[in-house]
Amino acid sequence: MVQRHDADAFMTADGDDWRDDPRWLELTLEKRAAALTRMAVIERYLSMERRSAQEADRCAAELGIGRSRFYGLCKLWERSRSPVPLAPYSEPVVPKRPSVKAERAAEIETKVGSALASTRDRTPNAIVDTVARDWGEGTAPPARETLRRFVMQAIAREETDGGEVLRREANEVARGFGEVVVFDHCLVDIFADDGPLPRRPTLTLAIDLFTGAPIGHAVAMAPPGPGMIVAAIEDATRRSASLAGDPVRPRIIVGSSYSADWTRLIERFRSSGIVMSGRRSPQLPFGAPTARLVGPRLGRLRLLARAGHEEDGATAGFDPAKHPVLTIEQARSVIVTNIASVLADRLGEDGGRPLQFDLVNEVDGVDWGRDGNET
Repeated sequence: MVQRHDADAFMTADGDDWRDDPRWLELTLEKRAAALTRMAVIERYLSMERRSAQEADRCAAELGIGRSRFYGLCKLWERSRSPVPLAPYSEPVVPKRPSVKAERAAEIETKVGSALASTRDRTPNAIVDTVARDWGEGTAPPARETLRRFVMQAIAREETDGGEVLRREANEVARGFGEVVVFDHCLVDIFADDGPLPRRPTLTLAIDLFTGAPIGHAVAMAPPGPGMIVAAIEDATRRSASLAGDPVRPRIIVGSSYSADWTRLIERFRSSGIVMSGRRSPQLPFGAPTARLVGPRLGRLRLLARAGHEEDGATAGFDPAKHPVLTIEQARSVIVTNIASVLADRLGEDGGRPLQFDLVNEVDGVDWGRDGNET
């Protein structure tokens, strides 16, 4: 394999370092190696003075692919100057929402309608699971996000109150963006450096109930705490500040434990005039609301529920021969990129409004810190 030492060798056609591309950071070590091998063979082929079909066949055979596929990868490399799109099962350089033809749309709508008629559950991701599970053998089911879009449209047509669309979670009802924000925690299935043993980062999400959009987040290399809720609120406030429309003051749903730090956070919400609901229990909710409202994936990232109460869940399954170990900064970059992708899909260009939580700074002298944990 060609060894690349100069800094320019890592620059893409856009002038960015492809080693910092979140899509590269997400790849397993095996896929990274395959992408670099393809890059080396392609560069060797493109550097030839005379490129014959026979040479292309030899290079393609070296990579275990056909000539047409090899030519396609060469074009990708020349256009991007990055190994990212060369990786097996990689996304296109410029992802596009696939169009759905009329016949296919009618098939999806029929199957979604059957699923809605067979259950009283109107949780979007539960309906998506039902449709995918019962799809049948005639055709392959569409991508999950495509299914979810059709499910949301179907629910919007049927679940109305005087013409208004409703979304429900716990005892709350949302009729528009920002009215209700649900907080939840899960693990992201990537590994980051955390001392002697890499672990999966903990992700706290602030999820808009009406759209299922993850409008705020916090990342930590530890189990969730009250400060991660505060950090997610601050992130949601910043992200939504540039949105159009009149500001909205959300009601919130937050699960909590009986510990003193959670009690102080609840008092902080009350002091701020925030209307809050949510169950208190010995263990925090972990992933179930996220699975219902966002889905099992955040963009390309797999989310793990019910695995984060113990450290074993955060470290289980790590294989140094398979899993790259990211820095916490790289892990945050990967997560932020995927959140942006989901937000763009769920909110569109004109969706959302500025959120105003107006959370007071301190309660009883507690310093909540900047890293998501009380200090």
